[in-house]
Amino acid sequence: MISTTALAAELVSGHPVTGPYSSDNWIAANELNAKNIGDVQPMTSGDVLQWSAQASPSDTPRLLKIQAAAESNPNDDLKAISRAADILVQRTANLDLNDPEISAMISALEAGTVLSADDVAALTELATVEISRAAQLGWPTVTEPDVRWARI
Repeated sequence: MISTTALAAELVSGHPVTGPYSSDNWIAANELNAKNIGDVQPMTSGDVLQWSAQASPSDTPRLLKIQAAAESNPNDDLKAISRAADILVQRTANLDLNDPEISAMISALEAGTVLSADDVAALTELATVEISRAAQLGWPTVTEPDVRWARI
């Protein structure tokens, strides 16, 4: 169920990606339902394993870089983070980049040059799906009558 008040406020404030909503109710409903907002979602272990086996252009496969850092990095903190990342890549059911601890681990691996910016971007891209503004707000599909009613 869509709150008419919340929909009215959204129509006034505008879409965060495309800007003001159309004054045409049907078009405005379509703008709310268009999948054009990137949403980072948990990845399956298969996705994570596939990412780890690949390499960014002119680079070493990611899993090998993580394992090398876990074995021989002179920084003990980075070595421990690399070991934890190796275990996560191989054993986790899901990897959620929205988890602050996972995000901090990935950032530390990038800052310590275990992973490149391209590696992190590829991981984020893999986790990102396009959703609609309506879905982002937790609403079902918005219809033309919903928009018309909210604008009354």
